[in-house]
Amino acid sequence: MTTYAETAVPGWLAAGGWGLFAGAALVVGAAIAWTVRVPARVGCPRAWWPASWRSAPGY
Repeated sequence: MTTYAETAVPGWLAAGGWGLFAGAALVVGAAIAWTVRVPARVGCPRAWWPASWRSAPGY
């Protein structure tokens, strides 16, 4: 009978695979954000910011 440790993917390979997956997700998200126009009403207006940020200098 084989154990889980004998059939599992090595840690460095799993970490590398998840890193590539996460990096690809960031690139896809950036490509979408670069090409798709987002209406201003979808963005975060200053009224939604925490009150502590609104009282900051320069607001």
